[in-house]
Amino acid sequence: MSDGFRTSHVYRELRQKASDLFKRHNLELSVIDQMDLMQLAHELEVREIELLLQNDELNTALKDLEESRNQYFELYHSAPVALLTLDKKGLITQSNEAAAKMLAGHVDFVIGRPFSSLIVPEDQGLYFSFLKNFTLRKAASFCELRLLSHQNQVVHAVLVVAPQDDSHGEFS
Repeated sequence: MSDGFRTSHVYRELRQKASDLFKRHNLELSVIDQMDLMQLAHELEVREIELLLQNDELNTALKDLEESRNQYFELYHSAPVALLTLDKKGLITQSNEAAAKMLAGHVDFVIGRPFSSLIVPEDQGLYFSFLKNFTLRKAASFCELRLLSHQNQVVHAVLVVAPQDDSHGEFS
């Protein structure tokens, strides 16, 4: 016999025994038990209403968050100043249109590239020294750098960095 057959057979036997015990003891709900059930039903209805209200609040907060995100997105991408966002490894994760036009001609060209690859060779040491100091201080700071555009034209830029609080409460 297979285990599935044995399991279902054992289950049926246990269920039958429980049903027989119930009938033998003639278990019926008392008045107190019915009152307890009514109170429990009331508590469940109240809890359901609380959950519905919380759901409405969460939906409102989500709508507000989406509106805020859309405003940030529009502000970031339509800014007349070149803006790049880097990750911890120094890779470009976001670029607005102004930065893309100035450096690469197209957003897809800069996304995923190391920011350091855009810096003129003479300023590489300055950049890495600046990052090392920033990592030690964890305070907003800036430095001037020269970047190379996709047409090998030198672009003077000010690099501004600020620590960000990540999802674990740590600064990066």
